[in-house]
Amino acid sequence: GSITAADCQECEENFYSTVGSEACQECPTGKASVAGSTSIEDCKCPKGEEPDGNLGCRACIAGTYKDTISNLNCSICPVNTYNGQTRATSPKNCTLCHAFSSTLGMVGNTEKSECVCIPGYKTAGLKCEACSRGKYTEQSNLTSCTQCTAGKYSNQTNASNSSTCERCSAGKYSGHGQAECNECIHHSTSLPGSIMLTNCTCNAGFLNMFQKRFRP
Repeated sequence: GSITAADCQECEENFYSTVGSEACQECPTGKASVAGSTSIEDCKCPKGEEPDGNLGCRACIAGTYKDTISNLNCSICPVNTYNGQTRATSPKNCTLCHAFSSTLGMVGNTEKSECVCIPGYKTAGLKCEACSRGKYTEQSNLTSCTQCTAGKYSNQTNASNSSTCERCSAGKYSGHGQAECNECIHHSTSLPGSIMLTNCTCNAGFLNMFQKRFRP
């Protein structure tokens, strides 16, 4: 009898058939096809592989992936991701860098170590830790934060520029790495940017009793 529509079944993945075929043909070794393929030309490189330039296929290298059955080249993992696997089949194989880290604009990264802490943070084991108040980092991939110089202060966390360190105003002073300036003692003042208590001098009409006591 004649063939009915109910008798016609779709070829599975990695097989194909032409019009009127009684059986599905398997794709050549190393090639793949989507279900319902109609020609050997539909047999292409499988997911995770790309053309090798010699009619064959080769695995996607680390730092790349391919999520389609096609003769397209593997895609490169984007910035701020890494992938150590070969033959990766999904963009999800490109793992995001940990918080507050970056690949510095580089793509196709293969190791987590290529994710480095951004300015304002320091490397602390396997994570990035914000610089505390009174400190900053202007470069990536540093293991310590730089202190504001004496006579200045910064009340910002994760500061990424030395300009966040502001000069102490008159009547105050600070040492290195301070989050705020210290006040001079009562009835005394200091020049802006003073670095120690002894920079504070008594106002007119007041005497420094500590200095008087030890004056010869």
